[in-house]
Amino acid sequence: MITNFDKEDVAIMDNMHSHYAKIVTELFDKAGISYMYLSPYNPDLNSIEKMWLEMKAILRKRKICVTFELSETVNVTLKAISASDCKP
Repeated sequence: MITNFDKEDVAIMDNMHSHYAKIVTELFDKAGISYMYLSPYNPDLNSIEKMWLEMKAILRKRKICVTFELSETVNVTLKAISASDCKP
C-alpha cells in the first residue's frame, strides 16, 4: 500500500528495472498518484563521469600495480584534475 502521498504529488522514478514492473504502475494508478520516469542515463551529460574518466586515464598512465601506491596516486590525481576537465 502506498502511503504519505497527496493527490498532487508526483513520484519520480529512475530507470531501475523494477520500477517498470506492472504492479508498480498499478499501485500508483490505484492510489491516484501521478508518476514519471527520468530520462535514460547519459554519462556524457554527467560531469562526475568526466572526472572519473580523467582519473582512470591518469591511473592507467601511471601503471599502479601495488596497493600501497594507489592511495597516494589517487590523491595526486585528484589534485591534478581541474573543473574544466569535468565539464560535459
